[in-house]
Amino acid sequence: MHILGIKFGDLPVYRHFWSYIPYLTSPLSYISVMHLTFEMANLDFAPMYGKSFERNGDLGSATLMKQILNDEIQHVSFGWHHFKKFKKRELRMK
Repeated sequence: MHILGIKFGDLPVYRHFWSYIPYLTSPLSYISVMHLTFEMANLDFAPMYGKSFERNGDLGSATLMKQILNDEIQHVSFGWHHFKKFKKRELRMK
C-alpha cells in the first residue's frame, strides 16, 4: 500500500463479504460460506492472477499473489477444521 501511496483506511472495505452476514445464522453456515466458498475461490484466483502478473512483468504483484495463496490455504484449512467440528455437533443435536 505504501508503494502505491495508499494508507490503511483510505479505501472502503469491500462490501461483498459483509453483505452476506445477515444470512449466516449459524457457525456452520458462516464457515461454509466464508471459508469454504469465498476463501476457497481464492485458491483458484490467486495463482491465475499471479501468472498473469508474471507474464506481464509485474513480479512484485506475482510475489504478492503467492503470499495471498499461502494465506488462503491457511484460511480454508481453518474453515475445514471447524466445518467438521460444527457439522458433528449439528448431527448430534438432531
